[in-house]
Amino acid sequence: MVDLELKATEKKYIQFIIKDADGNLYNLSGCSATIQIQKYGESTVSLTKSLSISDPTNGICQMYYDGDLNPGDYRAEIEITTAAGLKYITPIFTIRVLEDIPID
Repeated sequence: MVDLELKATEKKYIQFIIKDADGNLYNLSGCSATIQIQKYGESTVSLTKSLSISDPTNGICQMYYDGDLNPGDYRAEIEITTAAGLKYITPIFTIRVLEDIPID
């Protein structure tokens, strides 16, 4: 089962809601967030991108996806860094990037 499905050439904002291990919203005030995405079968990270924190008290951050990934299956995690330098890493989730349907 795939957690997030994207088209190879679409451009859009993707919103993430960060929760702690107990399922409570994680307060992102004073934090920074980065997503790391790795294609299955590869040994290096395919994409590292800073996320904008749009609603810190409700744990909401977002990234602008602009066709950064080639078609395929990926795994990803979001790394949250607090103002004190502590790091919280989300559980891994999956992304599938699909080819666009050709237009004749």
